[in-house]
Amino acid sequence: MKAQIAWLREMVDLEGITEKDIIERMTMTGTNIEGVESVCDENQGVIIAKILRIRSHPNADKLVVCDVDTGDKTVQVVTGAPNVQEGAKVLLALPGAKLTGGIEIQATEFRGVHSEGMLCSFEELGYSKGVIPREYTDGIVLLPEDAPLGQEFLEAYGLCEGVLEAEITFNRPDCLSMFGLAKEFSATFEREAHLLPHADFSAFSKGDVKVEIDEEICPAYMALEFEGVETTPSPFSWQLRLMEMGVRPINLLVDATNLTMLYSGSPTHAFDQDTLGPDGIKVRAARDGEVSETLDGVTRKLRDGDILITNGEHIIAIGGIMGGKDTQITDQTKRVLVEFATFDKKQIRQTSKRLGLRTEASSRFEKGVESQRIALAISVFMHLMEGRYTSVKLSGILKKTERDPVFMRYARVPVLLGITLSPEEIKRLFDRIECRYEEETRGDEKGLLVYPPSYRSDIQIEADLLEEIARLYGFDNIPSTLPVLNKPAMQYDATLKEWKLRELLWAMGTDEILGYSFVSPNSVKRLGLDDQEPLMLLNPLGEEFSQMRPSLLVTALECLLSNQKKGAQDQAIYEIGNVFHREGEQMMQEKKLSIGMLNTGDFYVLKGMLETILDAFGAKGTFVPGTSPFYHPVRSADVVVDGEILGSFGVLHPKLASAWELDGEVVLAEIHLEHLFARELPETVFVPPSRFPTATRDIAILVDEKVTHEQIVNVMQEEGVPLLTKVELFDTFTHSSWEGQKSMAYHMTFGSDQRTLNTEEVEEIYDRIYTGLQRQLQAQRR
Repeated sequence: MKAQIAWLREMVDLEGITEKDIIERMTMTGTNIEGVESVCDENQGVIIAKILRIRSHPNADKLVVCDVDTGDKTVQVVTGAPNVQEGAKVLLALPGAKLTGGIEIQATEFRGVHSEGMLCSFEELGYSKGVIPREYTDGIVLLPEDAPLGQEFLEAYGLCEGVLEAEITFNRPDCLSMFGLAKEFSATFEREAHLLPHADFSAFSKGDVKVEIDEEICPAYMALEFEGVETTPSPFSWQLRLMEMGVRPINLLVDATNLTMLYSGSPTHAFDQDTLGPDGIKVRAARDGEVSETLDGVTRKLRDGDILITNGEHIIAIGGIMGGKDTQITDQTKRVLVEFATFDKKQIRQTSKRLGLRTEASSRFEKGVESQRIALAISVFMHLMEGRYTSVKLSGILKKTERDPVFMRYARVPVLLGITLSPEEIKRLFDRIECRYEEETRGDEKGLLVYPPSYRSDIQIEADLLEEIARLYGFDNIPSTLPVLNKPAMQYDATLKEWKLRELLWAMGTDEILGYSFVSPNSVKRLGLDDQEPLMLLNPLGEEFSQMRPSLLVTALECLLSNQKKGAQDQAIYEIGNVFHREGEQMMQEKKLSIGMLNTGDFYVLKGMLETILDAFGAKGTFVPGTSPFYHPVRSADVVVDGEILGSFGVLHPKLASAWELDGEVVLAEIHLEHLFARELPETVFVPPSRFPTATRDIAILVDEKVTHEQIVNVMQEEGVPLLTKVELFDTFTHSSWEGQKSMAYHMTFGSDQRTLNTEEVEEIYDRIYTGLQRQLQAQRR
């Protein structure tokens, strides 16, 4: 929010308060001043002068020679400005003057004619083209006749103090106005504010326009009807103020609406009343597919719920965002209807974002404009238009809304703020922000029942009142103390488990990636997920970020490919993040883990990593042939825990590897984390190694080719309890003569914590294991 310091001084008594004081004190009370801009910083010696005579340049068709009165002498100036006029007052930079960009003016010759200075444009004073009135974009500044001859321009028009750039937080929409900032300045510096009173509606004649509103989307709508208005340029002082505030001057009526918005925080809009028709104003929700051409000449397609201002038949504005082209103010306008309204802030935000149309009005309405602000806005507009119309009437609907009071306990001040204040001191602080209050006791608690002013929508609970006390007392006046903690802070269970998972993955040599939640539809299609109903963003940053990701594998593959193009041939990455899918009309999200390796591991390495993760979370997993289309048909598996598929992993399918143009073998995994994190973490128990020696035996068996390693290990462990301590697969082999069979060879380790095993015991367990393999899997010893 821009705030002209000179304007603030008109509204609040700030005598003796410097720019430095403003920055420091306002920042300490919660209104962060990000900077100060001033055209005075780089411009010196630009005076108000008058053109006495204009004559042609003897050696140049596009130049003229002007005799210019500086107030104490006449100088000759050569210029090429197309809008020079005899008798006009202008801005003159004499030799020695300094302009924006470090330019110092010197006397010089143009095509043989001496020139003692330069006639200036707004752009040469440092104003951006976006705020300069269109009539001055290609010429010099023409000043009003009453401009004081010979005075420095910036001093004469109060432009030396500059403009504050204030950071306004979302909960303080009242400060998106000079009115709100003036209230803050008054409270901070304890100075009196001189503000316009709210309008007395009973002083107006009843208007002719019938107003109908949908109170759900438009709680209040008032219309001022003016006759005899001339669409002329606004006063020069208005134009300068608007330019300082970052707004381009247009004409009297539009500038009055903009100044009203800047002062009150309540956006207004002016319609040419003769274009509205006889049916009045009707505010309603849009129907899907309706269109409206706005002031910028763009035809916009509307959706259900968008707020529309209509004349009963045609759309004349998109409520709270932009007016319609057909009802705009023109040079021929004589009768004007000025809108003062409040709209549903949530709907304004949604419509503005979807249309990509963010205006000064929408930025205020989306944060909330309370209905009582309308009376102030009408007062400001009437003040600006005084003497510029023949008649005015008022119509519309405005219902006053009452704010609920907030109870604050005196005892909470020292507990939460660490300062001790008497009830009278607290009351004086609330007086500074215009809160009404009354003493009240609830149970054993004494305190104040506080009625915040209508424009302070951020004060809703006791903590808000305590915050007001803290900032008005001065954050820098509150003593710094260390907090007293009775016990260490504990992290949430899910957070602990997520960090445990990260530590495991780091220990296994993987690097974490943080991907966007939105991806390219082309990437989703390359992974073969385009048959699902996609979740698309309404206003994406670009095509490559337009779809909510349905799988973490999309991000993993994009990262592997991007890194490989930058020279990283060997990669091992993981991500813990959300994926999104549709359930009916709702968007659902789910947390998952993805692992991706390029040239750094194979199917079995990834399987071992998943086994380590499952073991760390106390989950006994089994691996069954994979069903996911992402992976190689025989080099993939699904992970099953408690009868539920937790995820899948494997070598990327050759067709997908080709589509992604990855050079090398890619293995991937994607695991659901909700079920895993729901488990209680196993207690870590130290088990000392056995003091007794172990015995080893090898066994090679022939089994059906469909029998899995996991089935074999399960039988071995079942039959070898309790002395079989370890099983390791060390060889697999197939032969053309073994139709439908394969050979698998294992190391088995036997041991006891109580004693040394003898040969007979080991052989007995060995035979029992083989018998179990024969019985359950029809295995044969090789």
